[in-house]
Amino acid sequence: MRAELQFPDCWNGKDLDSTDHKSHMAYRSGSKCPPTHPVPVAQVVLELGWRTKDYRPDQLVLSTGDQRGFGE
Repeated sequence: MRAELQFPDCWNGKDLDSTDHKSHMAYRSGSKCPPTHPVPVAQVVLELGWRTKDYRPDQLVLSTGDQRGFGE
């Protein structure tokens, strides 16, 4: 099983942080940053992998905050 987490890669160009800690950043659309966040920054990607051959299907749950156990 593999999970990949991509972080926003466009900055609004003025705020180093925001009250919600995320609205000063945005994701690219294709290869371009949106006009509201015109400054591209290095893309950070976290990739995690697990060997699952020794697990039963009822033992595996990947949750991103969804109480049902499904990432959305």
